[in-house]
Amino acid sequence: MAFGGTLYQDINSQDKLAFVKHQQDSFGAYPTHHIHLNGLSALTEIYQEQKEVLVNSRHHQAVKTLAPQFEIIARAIDGVVEAIESKNHNIMAVQWHPENMWQTDQKSLELFQKFIQNCSK
Repeated sequence: MAFGGTLYQDINSQDKLAFVKHQQDSFGAYPTHHIHLNGLSALTEIYQEQKEVLVNSRHHQAVKTLAPQFEIIARAIDGVVEAIESKNHNIMAVQWHPENMWQTDQKSLELFQKFIQNCSK
């Protein structure tokens, strides 16, 4: 990873605690599993009072060891990291695909709006 840290190259074969299906079979516009938000972050600003969010999922890799400049801001119920944010709040990364859900999910649209707003600063 560019900032340090490590990845699970394949969650299913390397993370024995992972049990959520992170590579969904259904269309990308359909959410299939929950993530749990923690701490104050750009995501908690978007999702406000929600602590649990339903997302889509099409990944087989995930953060294994987090780079020191980042914080984990969301995890799947099996502990797999689903979102991180830099400690200076300039970078946020999510594992799900809001680009497939923005037309039917207001919060996915808000995630993109926040990204555009931050890019214009």
